[in-house]
Amino acid sequence: MTNPSSISNTSEPFVNFQCSCTTPTKVYYNTPNPSFPREALNLMQSQLLTQPLSDLNYCQECNAIKCNRCTTEQISFYYCPQCQFDVPSAAVSGEKIRCPRNCLECPVCSNFLSIIEEVETQLVTEVDESNGKANINLYNYLYCEICRWDSRELNLTFDKVTHVSSVVEKTQQKTQIDNVEFKNLESYFDLKYMIPYHLNTHASLASIIPHPDFQVDLNDLLVEGKRNYVPTTKSKELEGYESLEVACKLMEDKLVDKMENLNVSYEATPFHQQIKRTEKKMYPNQPVYPQRQVLKCRKERSCRTCSTVLVRPHTKAAYLDKFKIKLPALTFVPHIFISQLPDLQPGKKVRVALKILNPLFYKVYLQLSSPCASNWLVPDLPPSKDYPHEIQFLSPKFFVDSFKEAWDDDDDDELKNDDLSSDEDDSESAKGILDRYYNTTTIGIDVTINGEPGSKVILPILMSYTFRLPKEGTDEQSTETKKSRKVTCHAWVYVRLGEIN
Repeated sequence: MTNPSSISNTSEPFVNFQCSCTTPTKVYYNTPNPSFPREALNLMQSQLLTQPLSDLNYCQECNAIKCNRCTTEQISFYYCPQCQFDVPSAAVSGEKIRCPRNCLECPVCSNFLSIIEEVETQLVTEVDESNGKANINLYNYLYCEICRWDSRELNLTFDKVTHVSSVVEKTQQKTQIDNVEFKNLESYFDLKYMIPYHLNTHASLASIIPHPDFQVDLNDLLVEGKRNYVPTTKSKELEGYESLEVACKLMEDKLVDKMENLNVSYEATPFHQQIKRTEKKMYPNQPVYPQRQVLKCRKERSCRTCSTVLVRPHTKAAYLDKFKIKLPALTFVPHIFISQLPDLQPGKKVRVALKILNPLFYKVYLQLSSPCASNWLVPDLPPSKDYPHEIQFLSPKFFVDSFKEAWDDDDDDELKNDDLSSDEDDSESAKGILDRYYNTTTIGIDVTINGEPGSKVILPILMSYTFRLPKEGTDEQSTETKKSRKVTCHAWVYVRLGEIN
């Protein structure tokens, strides 16, 4: 169990579940750095130990709740958020994880850009004045419907609608001094280091290969290469490399002067543009070209223990809200809601109403217990210290009816004739049932508040629920010969009532 002071920083009531893979023995004693303080580790792991039921998955093979720590993720497919195009996985790396089509994002607000066609009318020439017709030229430009930015600010227009993204990239590369600088450096070091390396490699191969024909061919290559080869001893004859601009001078004279004379905020590059475009300096605000739309991906999730697929999205980008396989814990684990919040006063005994909802199509039998009653003790984390509140379950064992899409009047008779509900006839257990309504049951628990004012009241409850799966067998077998399988699951639930007044 986790420290109640680190489960949540808010004072709002909640009901969280704990996955089986986040037990304290695994978290505390299987750490990569044992010398790290356990208190700091507890604070870091607290957000992963307990989660709402809506954030968890369920594995039918393991019959257990699965969180992000005990599941694996794998990319299912890539798609463009603008054109909804499914990009093949083989082409993703070649396109630098960007859309291969003409999908560009606005450099100002990062929204989608649309291609607008503009008509430019010009006066006719002197030769065509007799016709009295105007010469019409069509050109295209990029336009953002959100911030009203268009590519004409950069003198960037297109004659054709096709291959717009490639034209933008080529224009941007010509204007960037870094690309020219890199090409000059590449040619300089190729001449100084790479050519001597290849020549030495050919010489070593010529001495290894014994066949005379290969020996002659390699010798000819060596002789031909040595004619144009500059020896390494004469490498000083190469002219020294000179950059296009001095970096230190550029930084001190231009950027610093611009920072000192900065008057308005829009002259600086916005922060969201600095994150996406790390090659741009913060000052001054330089013209930024649009870039191709970054691809997004959808992932599938599987269990680490049995490799069962828990979440598999639809393979088409047009169905982003649909899944082929999705096993959320909401459809397999009973829900617990706080039906009534009491007034939390130190030293008083209050009654809390909890509503349990059964999402399964089978009747569920539940048993609730506290950490002390279940003898669940963890070294260095005693329940009496972290959870001082005493919990008394008025009805520790009860059942919740199954979920049905359509309810009939005969359903109440089936509840009375059920053999497994004989334990509910006990008066001591029945007095804790506050309400029953279809597939929901409201129970009451008595809690003795032991704590100082301002401290948080968190109730750890071990929920054990049992249900029977449908009887297995062929249709030819009789109902009596078919066997049903009994499934029992356990889950730790953390009910937070608030803070002590």
